[in-house]
Amino acid sequence: MWDMRSGTCHRTLAGHAEQITSLQFDDCNIVTGGLDGTVKIWDMRSGGCMTTIVADGPVHSMAFDERMLYIGTTESMIKVR
Repeated sequence: MWDMRSGTCHRTLAGHAEQITSLQFDDCNIVTGGLDGTVKIWDMRSGGCMTTIVADGPVHSMAFDERMLYIGTTESMIKVR
């Protein structure tokens, strides 16, 4: 996580075993999906990983709203959680 005003790195979110392919955030959470087949939900304030969801394969896209998390994998499927 970078401070755009100063250009300094404040926090690194470490946890994916392979490349991150998708990212979305709101005021409280950062959600990342990766080629390691996981989606991780991070607390923006603490930087801690709150939840890890294992997908059926590498995650190529994901999105969330107040009620749902949508995960697109290489299996040509969209999972809704």
